[in-house]
Amino acid sequence: MTREDVLDVADRFAASAKLAVEAGFHGVQLHAAHGYLLAQFLSPRTNQRTDEWGGSLENRKRFLFLTLEKTRAAMGGKAVLGIKINSADFQRGGFSNEDCVEVLKSLDASAGLLDFVEISGGTYKNSEFVKPKYKSSAERESFFLGFCVTARKHIARLPIMCTGGFRSAAGMRHALSTTSAVDIIGVARPLAVDPDFAKNIINEKYAECVTCPPPIPLVLRPFAHAVSAIFQSVWHQAQIKRIANGVAPDPNLGVWGPLLYPMIQTYYWDPQKNPIVAQIICGAMIGGLCYFAQKKMF
Repeated sequence: MTREDVLDVADRFAASAKLAVEAGFHGVQLHAAHGYLLAQFLSPRTNQRTDEWGGSLENRKRFLFLTLEKTRAAMGGKAVLGIKINSADFQRGGFSNEDCVEVLKSLDASAGLLDFVEISGGTYKNSEFVKPKYKSSAERESFFLGFCVTARKHIARLPIMCTGGFRSAAGMRHALSTTSAVDIIGVARPLAVDPDFAKNIINEKYAECVTCPPPIPLVLRPFAHAVSAIFQSVWHQAQIKRIANGVAPDPNLGVWGPLLYPMIQTYYWDPQKNPIVAQIICGAMIGGLCYFAQKKMF
């Protein structure tokens, strides 16, 4: 990316946030975690630039702060602006806990810029947020509660959202009541299965929402570490798509439909990627797969 590209992308973030607020949303959250663009600039492992946007942490965080400043200016002061940031990306030579603390201190000192920070961690190559939990993490549910406690020692103003594995009212109460670090509980995947999850938990309609996809198919289990994040992601994406299409989520949804349908739709039906002969030969098989996958998804 050239300097002009960097500035243009920051402007695009701001323009998108403005549209969201104008459409009626109360605010937006910028995603600076999990290996996405803002996180790539923060990490010395992925940011190899030698100009004003790379090198020192001061330079690597420059794009993030520019984007936040432009976004805040575009949204106005009343809309909520948050950020999701990695506690670390868990890769050698990558964004570290110490880096995160320094960025959080700078964010906390920027009065009027942010309304909250959400702590997460990992990338899709090193996906801490979908790994099996250790016993202590399972008991308290959140992967990142420990780092939230560390972060609170360095930031006094900004509310901290803790995320990563919350499924029960007991787990959420534990995070909120046993430390002074956590102000907000963040959930995502339960909402893909029950859009009223927050209301139902607060009203004690149920105590826990389990949203685990089906087990990885036997044929793919030798590659479980590599495909686990993909399977969980596409399964929950399929639930969100059902909601968008006016269909209720299906907790019993299989994994093959959500996995195969978008791949087939994107690759095999693109004439620029496959010659017409290959499309004709594969047509019957692909059509059948798509039909059953779509029926299962929707």
